[in-house]
Amino acid sequence: MTELISSWTYGPNWPNSGEIDIVEGVHRQATNAMALHTSANCTVDGTQSGTWVHHDCSPATPDNAGCGVQSNTPNSFGTAFNANRGGVYATLWTSSGIQIWFFPRDRIPHDITTGNPKPETWGIPEANYSKPCDFDAHFQQHWIVRALGFSPSFPDFLLIPTTQTLNVAFCGDWAGSVWSSSGW
Repeated sequence: MTELISSWTYGPNWPNSGEIDIVEGVHRQATNAMALHTSANCTVDGTQSGTWVHHDCSPATPDNAGCGVQSNTPNSFGTAFNANRGGVYATLWTSSGIQIWFFPRDRIPHDITTGNPKPETWGIPEANYSKPCDFDAHFQQHWIVRALGFSPSFPDFLLIPTTQTLNVAFCGDWAGSVWSSSGW
C-alpha cells in the first residue's frame, strides 16, 4: 500500500447519512483502521477480531474519530500487506449492522474468488458494528471512495455509486508478478 490510502463510503448529507471507513491508514501504520461516522445517537457493539477504539459513532467522539476498530491482523495494512501480495476487504451493510472482513492473499475464501460471496461462512469479522444503532436511519445512499496518495499532497478521489458491483483486483496475476520490481 502507499503511504496514504483509504477506501470508504459516505452519503450525501454527512454525517447524517453516515460514513463507513473500510481501509484507512497512513505511512508506516502496521494494521488497518476501520470506523463508522454518523450523526448523534448511534452507538454500536459486536463480537469481532479487531479491538474497539470507540463505541460512539457520532461527532462527539474525540477528534471526531467515530466508532473505530483497530485490526489485530498483522498483514492488514502497509509493508506487511504488500509483502503478502495484498488481500481482500469485504464489507456487508444490512439493516442489522455493518461488518468488515479482511482476508490475506493466501486465505481468500473460494466463494469470493468464484464471484459467489457467502458472508455467513466467513467467520468472525474484523469489525462488527451491531445494534443498538438504527442503521437504516443513519446510513443512506452511499458512494464508494478510493483514495491513493503517492505523495504528501492530498489524494485524488474516484467516486462510484454503490449501485454498481466492484471487483478490484489490485494484485491479480500480472500485478502480483511485477509488484516486487515496481519500486514500492
